[in-house]
Amino acid sequence: KKLAGKTFKEFLCECRLEYAAEKLRLSQTSVDEVFVDSGFTSRGEFFSKFEDKYGVTPAQYRKNQKSVQF
Repeated sequence: KKLAGKTFKEFLCECRLEYAAEKLRLSQTSVDEVFVDSGFTSRGEFFSKFEDKYGVTPAQYRKNQKSVQF
C-alpha cells in the first residue's frame, strides 16, 4: 500500500474495471457477461464502481465509445 498508494483490493478493482472497459469497447459481449468475466460477483457493485470511475453506466460507455470511433 505504501508504494502503490492503494490497497490490493483497490488495485484489483481498478484492473477489473479497465478490463471491463476494454471488453465493452472491443466486443459485443453483453454487459452482464462483461461484469462476470471481469471478476465481479455483484452486478450492483460493478455498475457502481464503473460509474464512479468512468462517469457513465457500462452501456452508455459502450455507446459513447462507438460514436467516437465512427
